[in-house]
Amino acid sequence: MTEESLFRDQLAGALVGLARASEGKTYALTEATFRLICQALAATVSERTGLRALQGLTEEVHLEKQRLAPDCAVCASPCGRTADCDITALRQTVDGPEMAETTEAAGGPEMPRAAETAGIADGPEIVGERRISGDCADAAAKLALLAALQSLAVGLCRADLADGIPLSERLSLMNLLCRGLFFVGAPGFGPEEIAPVLQEVKETMDLYRE
Repeated sequence: MTEESLFRDQLAGALVGLARASEGKTYALTEATFRLICQALAATVSERTGLRALQGLTEEVHLEKQRLAPDCAVCASPCGRTADCDITALRQTVDGPEMAETTEAAGGPEMPRAAETAGIADGPEIVGERRISGDCADAAAKLALLAALQSLAVGLCRADLADGIPLSERLSLMNLLCRGLFFVGAPGFGPEEIAPVLQEVKETMDLYRE
């Protein structure tokens, strides 16, 4: 993977940590939180976002997480409940270390290669000559959800700049983004649990296409 790809994954993983910290604290989420989540998610797939900007956004996300869960930052025995997610490890689970770099399409991120088959039927799937294990299928489903969330965030940024998004919609969208990010990092969650959230994200994404 390139250094830039690693920084993009770190930012995406930090957003998962922020979503974890927001669980049960939706009352504390603000318009600034909504904009930060949208901009940071969109930046993870934008070729115009350089390393310094990615680092800056990651720091902003960490600061927002600290605001929502201040005790976690100073906890002597961290439980990992609000920890960042290792997105690169998810990619390596699907493609192997040598194939971890993903391809970005012009209209947004592509779904991971195994994601299309993950969860369609019970048991491991066959992709080419490789058998998708349960862990691989889980990781593929999470990456597919992350890709959909990234595409949704790009559409939301465009819509917000063009016409503005009403406050009532912002709150609903922020809850969906946080819930989706939470599922990306949730241990033990697989295609069956992720499918309904992925479908909701895709349906919402269609509303905010250009």
